[in-house]
Amino acid sequence: MYKKINDILYENFGAFSKYAYDILRIADEKCVNSLHELVKICGYSYKFVRKIFYVLDDRIQLDKDCFSLDDLRACMEKKEESMDDVSRKLIGEMDIIIKQFNYSDANLDHISATAETCSKRAFYLYENFDAERINILFLGDHDLTSIAFALLCSMKKKKCNIYVADIDNKILSLISEKSKELGVKINLANADFRYSVPVSYFDHMDVVFTDPPYTPEGMGVFLDAGIQCLKNNPFSTLLICYKTAEMSNKLGVLVQKELMKRKLYISSMYGNFNVYYQAEALGYRSDLYVCRVTPDSFKALGNQNYYYNIYTHGTDAIESIKDDKDYREIFEILVKRAANDKKIYYITREKMEKALQKQGIINISMDNFIRNKLSGKSNIIDNNMIVVDCSKDNLCYGFKTLLLMNYNSYYCVIQKKQENAFENSSVNNILGHFFDREVILKKSYIVYKYTRKCLSEERGEKILYQMFCSIRSSTINSFKKNASNIMGITKNEAKDMYYRMELDFDEKLPLFYLGDADLNKLLSQVLIIE
Repeated sequence: MYKKINDILYENFGAFSKYAYDILRIADEKCVNSLHELVKICGYSYKFVRKIFYVLDDRIQLDKDCFSLDDLRACMEKKEESMDDVSRKLIGEMDIIIKQFNYSDANLDHISATAETCSKRAFYLYENFDAERINILFLGDHDLTSIAFALLCSMKKKKCNIYVADIDNKILSLISEKSKELGVKINLANADFRYSVPVSYFDHMDVVFTDPPYTPEGMGVFLDAGIQCLKNNPFSTLLICYKTAEMSNKLGVLVQKELMKRKLYISSMYGNFNVYYQAEALGYRSDLYVCRVTPDSFKALGNQNYYYNIYTHGTDAIESIKDDKDYREIFEILVKRAANDKKIYYITREKMEKALQKQGIINISMDNFIRNKLSGKSNIIDNNMIVVDCSKDNLCYGFKTLLLMNYNSYYCVIQKKQENAFENSSVNNILGHFFDREVILKKSYIVYKYTRKCLSEERGEKILYQMFCSIRSSTINSFKKNASNIMGITKNEAKDMYYRMELDFDEKLPLFYLGDADLNKLLSQVLIIE
């Protein structure tokens, strides 16, 4: 039994499988029988068109540049009729849903897109991607675009694989309620992208759609989350809504730099694609950027600065960042606890004030901390005080230091407003396997002390051995062998993971720095060892 044409194309082209199918349809409708002629008509590269015929070689009679679709024609689906009536119906239903919902949170930069825009987005996704086969993630969905897409697929009697991740449970509850009414399954997850994305979403998506906060910091956080979720292939697509005002070119450049830092290729841009009920400062409109990932996009993960204040309004707005007296109190407590007989190693990406350095606090970046430790050059001994500052950094970033450095105790600093996300994170759950925790200070900042539990030496050594064995490989081949044996993953998955790691120190210790989801996947294996 032959596989369906669409299945074969999806396996080989992922998010681009619909384009591949459309090329076959053009060849059939135009009665083209030459690859070179087909390339001229369809506008896609010869290499891409040639690969389509290569993966279908058992169904297409191909002789050098010439081909025949006689054996394939009977298997091809009929072209769908005009969708004007469907469009009007979809806009009507979305208008009712949006008016009934009527909810926004200014602290999260919520501005509702119109029913026409939600429908327009749904049609774009439906017409450009294979709705029945792709995995599509809506990274934040206050506009309810996931509902519009699900409605459209339902009207066209198509199955769909929709995922939504959002920080706001009210939005998730409404989407859950509406999806049940439609009889469509939408996979939902509560997530704060400043910390992590759901592990089950990692490396799983063909398309990610997002309308992020319109700040450089917000764009960076949402881009990292989207890239983490996308499959590592050249067809994976990131759709981004963004616009800057005509007299704010400097801000626009800063936001676009975030795209460049992550090595994203902007394949096209649709001006004024989205229309909103508010957003007068932007003329009530934004553009749609169509971006594709590159191998370097995944290498860039974990290499960017972390930001907590990412919005334009509210408590987590850029403007709300301020110098806090409690932050200085942290150092006073640490100095007292060190009792002058210990050195304090303060691990943070930011440069500390000279006044604090004079108190005997040694400022060190995590990159240098890990590099020195692994190379044997570190002079930090276990009875010194080690503090990881996560208040202006990603908690998983601090967690890797806590877990991998194998000291007996640490201090960790977070902001009070990070507490809920930290308590509910997989990071905190994993820490519980290794450390007991004590709260030292709890004001606008929280200081935790972690003390390593008394694991049996054999179990502790086995866990550490397996973790380091998986990541301290001198070549990609040895890494693939170690990772696939220990973690139960395929060698292709191990290869993909290898290229997502960061901090290339030297030939003996390459690519040490695991992405958050990679680390969780690894730990889910080693922590079950008894």
